[in-house]
Amino acid sequence: MQSDNTLSPEQAHASQVFLEHHLYVQRIALLFAPIDSLNGDIVNEVFLRFVENASKWDYNRDLRPLLKKMTKHVALGFWRDHVKSLPESLKRIATQLQQRSSTMAEEPTTVSDEEVLALQLCMKRLSVEQRDLLQEFYYSGKTTVQIAQETGQNVNTLYSILSRARNALRECILNVIKGK
Repeated sequence: MQSDNTLSPEQAHASQVFLEHHLYVQRIALLFAPIDSLNGDIVNEVFLRFVENASKWDYNRDLRPLLKKMTKHVALGFWRDHVKSLPESLKRIATQLQQRSSTMAEEPTTVSDEEVLALQLCMKRLSVEQRDLLQEFYYSGKTTVQIAQETGQNVNTLYSILSRARNALRECILNVIKGK
């Protein structure tokens, strides 16, 4: 940041980009430091590091791998500091919990053919608006801010549509897999 505590245009842009990804950073932070009370501090530290290095990032690429790596590094540091203050018996439990969480983050997710078919069927059951938004967000990798700019819709409206679409997909997939 500049010496007078104001952001340069590049840092302001980095701040905006980070805000578009902050929920992703929160989820990653919980995987590597699985305790809610550390989450805010971890996200803030990742934000500061991201903005400090604003000139280094290629904003035309998917920033999630970079943010995941930064968040993992910061979260593991916070987690180590947190565990140091615990009694020995809790340290073992905390270490096991963190290892299980971080293993989940590193393991590739395998999806069965049944789950793929359920997803395809359930995607067809969504409204065209929900389906298009999910495809833009997940498959094209666009942020809600980018989609809002392209469509002229409000970002909060898009968040609501995404949330409802994910919930509908989740419920539909579970029902299809259970045979309902």
